Amino acid sequence: RPPRSTPLYSSAASDVYKRQFKYGVTRDFVRRLRMVTALGDVIDVDRPGETPGLEVLVGSEGTLGILTRVELRLIQHPASRALRAAVFKDPLVALSSVPELLDTGLVPAKLEFIDAQTIQAIERARPHGLPADAGAVLLVEFDGEPSDVEKDEQLLLDVLAKSDHGVDVVGAEIARRWWMARRGLTASLGRIRPAKIGEDICVPRRALADTYSLIRCEADRLGIPLAVFGHAADGTLHP
Repeated sequence: RPPRSTPLYSSAASDVYKRQFKYGVTRDFVRRLRMVTALGDVIDVDRPGETPGLEVLVGSEGTLGILTRVELRLIQHPASRALRAAVFKDPLVALSSVPELLDTGLVPAKLEFIDAQTIQAIERARPHGLPADAGAVLLVEFDGEPSDVEKDEQLLLDVLAKSDHGVDVVGAEIARRWWMARRGLTASLGRIRPAKIGEDICVPRRALADTYSLIRCEADRLGIPLAVFGHAADGTLHP
């Protein structure tokens, strides 16, 4: 059991899984592992030949045995990164923009969506200067070689500049503050509804806007307070 001062879901851990669109998921970095079964058998599994067993064990979350040794593939820390945020009046336009942006060849390290209700929850818990009248915000992070990051950043600006929906792209300093707000999002929602229920769904990126609309309509029909955020690059929403 971790000390009481240690958060069960640290910001460092959450940052890792937000990067999976660009870098892949945990199983992509596991080269070799050793597991002890409930019967005491010791099993060594490695990646040569893309062994299916390795992916099964990584995804089993400890239910098939105890992992006693794991060998991981490491990658170099990016030389440069850039943070941006785009403010939308309409959350459906924000979500529809996600596949449009990625179709240009952009590969952001992170691309996060937060809707108006989420923004209000964050600002009520601890003000970070998020726009009170926004329908949604997309948070974007690029990383890599400085020249590549600069090109990606400019491409993002060029694509959003063509939008006729009044998109406002903010600079790095403001975006950094909003990213900090995103890290404390779960706690912000918990202060409003301590017994909140969070879901984790994934849909094709082109279905994000329609999915959000259906969820929002159903919540309104039932009178349920609802905030929606998620990792938009890989089609994940957290209602």
